[in-house]
Amino acid sequence: MLKKNVMVGNIYGITMSPAFKIALTCMGTSSKVTLKNGLVNASGISILEILQLKADYGNKLEIVTEGVDEETAMEKVAGLF
Repeated sequence: MLKKNVMVGNIYGITMSPAFKIALTCMGTSSKVTLKNGLVNASGISILEILQLKADYGNKLEIVTEGVDEETAMEKVAGLF
């Protein structure tokens, strides 16, 4: 299990387009990806759950990856921020 904190760099926060890119990236890995904003958790493959994080510009999120390719998954997802 890997954990990493990232900051939302998109001035509009995480809207539909960034949420779609995150979900698409997570679907391309065999690891489980979870995003956390405070007490709210979201599965990386669920656009609706990612949107429910209500992550605005400058918010810090925690990314958690678990699985056989967790390092690659972490690099890909963290690279989106």
